[in-house]
Parts: sequence; structure tokens; C-alpha cells
Amino acid sequence: MVAIAAGGAGVLNTIGHEANAVPDEVRWMLAGALAAALVTIALITATLRVRTESPELYRTVDIVLIVCAGLCLGVGLTDWGAKGTLTAMAMLLLAPIAVGILVWLKHTEPDTVELG
Repeated sequence: MVAIAAGGAGVLNTIGHEANAVPDEVRWMLAGALAAALVTIALITATLRVRTESPELYRTVDIVLIVCAGLCLGVGLTDWGAKGTLTAMAMLLLAPIAVGILVWLKHTEPDTVELG
């Protein structure tokens, strides 16, 4: 929860510096908070009981979560300005979701999914 709150504060501060360069402390607050949130999600999913039934589903997404967390920290090293920083962070947050959906679709039998 703290990482999400810090991420929100980082986004607000980044938007507040839209016209000029984002200060280092604001960029690092955003990058660090989002990286911490991604790592935390990976750690929380490690406690799921269903994980033992389908480890291949979670292994791929865990790798993507950790890689995206590292890339978030990499964005903290850049000076792309507000628009570039927020775009990079949005892409790094959407990547695990997209990979998770693709893995789920690949490993789910069409006959076992109820749509409605």
C-alpha cells in the first residue's frame, strides 16, 4: 500500500513538473515506488496455493515482474522529462498484465472457461 501511495504522489509531482525537467527526487520516488510494487506483487503471488498446480503460469509472469521492476529503476536513472517518464512507467506497468493475459490464454483450455 505504501508503494502505491508513493507512486501516486510521484505521478502528481511528475505532472506538476510537466514544463521542465523532473527533479531527481521526484523521479526516484516514482521509479522506486513502482519497482517496489512490482516486486511485492511477485512476492505475494509466491504464497498462492494455486501456484503449485500451475507453476508455468506464474514463473513467466514473475520473471516479467522482476524485469519490469529493474527497468523502472533504470527509468529512475534517465532524464526523459515528465512525458517520457510517465510513458515509460505506464508501459512497464502494462507489460506484466499483457504477459499474464497471454500466458493465461495459452494455458487455458477453451472448454473450461465460462464466459457468462
